[in-house]
Amino acid sequence: NENWGLFCYKLEKVKPTSNGIEALCPSHDDKKASLTASLTNEKILFKEATLALRVQHFSMENFGEKAEAHFLKRKANLDIFTYSLLRVSDPDLAYELYLQIEAAESDFFTVANQYSEGKERFSGGIVGPTNLVKAHPLLRKHLTKSSIGVLKEPFNVESFWLVTRLEEYLEAKFDLTMKKKMCLELFYSLIENQSNKIMKHIQTQTINNSAVE
Repeated sequence: NENWGLFCYKLEKVKPTSNGIEALCPSHDDKKASLTASLTNEKILFKEATLALRVQHFSMENFGEKAEAHFLKRKANLDIFTYSLLRVSDPDLAYELYLQIEAAESDFFTVANQYSEGKERFSGGIVGPTNLVKAHPLLRKHLTKSSIGVLKEPFNVESFWLVTRLEEYLEAKFDLTMKKKMCLELFYSLIENQSNKIMKHIQTQTINNSAVE
């Protein structure tokens, strides 16, 4: 392929690989090969291997001081819960099943599998591990105040009565890995905001030009 040959000719320190080539990226002052390329269906596909590292470095440099505040704002959605859930529409049945589990006459898995009216019945009542972003506010409130292994009495949520037991709770920690994650979130949020502003400006310009015409 002529284009492939020209493409490779323009690069420095080209080395063949099992599915293409690797070389120095012409847009960066790299000392090691950071660009990989291959020819697929007459199309040249390439990838700048250090892009992710560059984005991570940029985000840490520019958002490192804001990362912890962003983490604290997001923490409620970062904590991970695993819990058992039983939901039925009949309050009397809910209390009866609660007492059976409490007295160890039946186990939660069997009861949920047989009686629960939600999709959790297919997992024996087990939900998670997951955050509580999409959980009903009342369920979220009960779970965040629960102790691991303690069966909670039935409580009403809309048209159902729920019995829950917190199985595991993993609290999000602000360590280096989390700091990197928060910095990336702030970086991509900036990109999204800037993109939206540009699109809005383009749309406004298009409308104004159409009005003039």
